[in-house]
Amino acid sequence: HKAEILILDEPTSGLDPFSRDELLELFSQLKKKGVAIFFSTHIISDIEKCADNIVYISGGNIVAAMSKPDFVTQFSMPGENLEQTFLRLERGGINE
Repeated sequence: HKAEILILDEPTSGLDPFSRDELLELFSQLKKKGVAIFFSTHIISDIEKCADNIVYISGGNIVAAMSKPDFVTQFSMPGENLEQTFLRLERGGINE
């Protein structure tokens, strides 16, 4: 079978940097073949590297679901990287 959708929970947690990079490269290859990949992560660099869309969950609730560029436009402050944005949102809430 050729999967059209993969759903993964923290797929890069616990991996060494080389294995993590290999897995993210595999995701990129699968994405080019039309496979949709949904994965949860606390590793923001994984989101920066390969996510097209972000579903931001806080306190068990979906509080934002949009493209990565739209998320950055809506929630990032000038000069902030994505990790800094997530940290600020988690500390102060999404409706600052």
